[in-house]
Amino acid sequence: MAFTGTVIAATQPAPMPSTAFGPDDAPVVLTVFSDFACEPCAHLAVVLQGVLEARPTTVRVVFRHLPAEDGRGGDAHLASLAAAEQGRFLEFHNLAFANQDRLARQDTLSMASQLGLDVERFAQSLADPAWGDVLARDRTEAEANGVSQTPSVLLNGVAIAGPLTLRTLLERIDGRGQAQALTSSPSKWRRSS
Repeated sequence: MAFTGTVIAATQPAPMPSTAFGPDDAPVVLTVFSDFACEPCAHLAVVLQGVLEARPTTVRVVFRHLPAEDGRGGDAHLASLAAAEQGRFLEFHNLAFANQDRLARQDTLSMASQLGLDVERFAQSLADPAWGDVLARDRTEAEANGVSQTPSVLLNGVAIAGPLTLRTLLERIDGRGQAQALTSSPSKWRRSS
């Protein structure tokens, strides 16, 4: 008996845009919990660029959104995902960190224009409720890993305690330093607000 019905293609949800840098198969993954409104996070972003330049084939950096609960950088996090949807997360990430005093929604639209994004599509994407879900997922992941402030870095799933300098990160990546479990009490960790 032959099939005579109508074939309807199943639709898959759109894949989440990437917020990672470096090769997919890198043996070292640095998961970074960060906030665009956090000054130490901006400094760490420069350090991580140095790590990627020094270890281009062995390190992958995965950005996780952890905006302060005061909401100051929240628009920029949503906008970074809208930029990622157009394949420009890294460029938006760098621009947002360079303009930490201008992270409101209107500012992010200006950044999108500056980056040559399709601003109409970008503006529509900003309203996508899926981006809020991404931020919630990242916050849940942070909490599950004992992360309560930014910046925080996990090296292959283990929290790195101590200074986050280029030298110390490269030493830990190269095995000369050990990733240590987060042993300090959260109150000793500082969060930029």
